[in-house]
Amino acid sequence: MTYFLIALAMLTGIAGCGLGYRAYRRCNLLREHHDQLVGRFRQLESDLIQANKRFCLDKALRLPESTTAVCTSQHGEDAWLWEQFDFKPEGRYVEVGGHDGRTFSNSYFFECIGWDGIVIEANPALAESCRQTRPQATVVHAAVVSDPVVQEIEFMIPQGAPGVSLLGFTREDPSHVQRIRNEGGEIQKVSVPAVTLDAVLTKHPIETIDFVSIDIEGAEMDCLQGFNIDRWQPRFVLIEDNSGGLNATVPQYMQSKGYGLLRRIGCNLVFERQHTATGYSSAGRS
Repeated sequence: MTYFLIALAMLTGIAGCGLGYRAYRRCNLLREHHDQLVGRFRQLESDLIQANKRFCLDKALRLPESTTAVCTSQHGEDAWLWEQFDFKPEGRYVEVGGHDGRTFSNSYFFECIGWDGIVIEANPALAESCRQTRPQATVVHAAVVSDPVVQEIEFMIPQGAPGVSLLGFTREDPSHVQRIRNEGGEIQKVSVPAVTLDAVLTKHPIETIDFVSIDIEGAEMDCLQGFNIDRWQPRFVLIEDNSGGLNATVPQYMQSKGYGLLRRIGCNLVFERQHTATGYSSAGRS
């Protein structure tokens, strides 16, 4: 009887091991399948972005006063935006965090096709680059803040490794600092002029703003709190989000101002003004 129980226990253990192995193998297969689907989706997304860019550049060449247009957005935001505006040849933009005026710019393409706008950049060297690369735009050298009383602010400029100069910031975030150091960069602190976005728009008035792009490495809420969005009413607002959607502060704030989260493009959240007075809401449309 004892031998029988031992044998039964061994058989049960072997069967359990077999079931466990099959479950483990199945999980691995599912994970591999998931990774393959993600890879294929990203490739399709990349192909779609490139197709949109080619289509928009072809449309730009057909404009009456066409120039050599270039799509410079990191994830095709400029091509997508122009399509939303029905490829109109004239419009107005505001870009907060202009960098060098061209690299990953969401507005450079629009200047190429004849739009007017404002580019704001806090880094002194990059602001000067903006003036060279964006001759038709109004370039403002300043850091955008929430408090109109603040006239000057300390700005951190990453230096050293290629590309880190685009990661300058005013609001210190330990993870952001670590990211810069991980890429071999060091941080130089300088004092720069400080303005609210309202102050910039009052000094350089734009009658109608088609879109605002905000990419200022964690200081997006400072910009929004110094921006009377009810007054200026841009149709679209693009805001960088490096939290992967985990931080709901900006979406909740924008929702409270009547802007619905339309979609995510790369690291940018795209908000569109909701026309609730006429019963029309664009939130959720892609």
